[in-house]
Amino acid sequence: MTWAEFQLRLFAYKRIEKRNQSNLREVAWASLIGFNVDPKKLPKTKEDFWHIYGKAKGGKATEIQKDAYLKAMYEYQKIIKRNERAIKG
Repeated sequence: MTWAEFQLRLFAYKRIEKRNQSNLREVAWASLIGFNVDPKKLPKTKEDFWHIYGKAKGGKATEIQKDAYLKAMYEYQKIIKRNERAIKG
């Protein structure tokens, strides 16, 4: 399979998955509004209820998470350098 064929298959797969998620969202939305729920607490639109298209909003990392990541990366780089030295001689 060439890269172009793979890209076409990937495009088709993503389109099918979006369609499946859209159908599932319709069912979930209908089940949500079917109950006697306070309408003020409901999301205004289906898109607010369940995002399918576009990018999801990601949270930013906290300082603790950043420090933990940097510490882990530093340890990883030390191990890599140690292994490279061991291989060289």
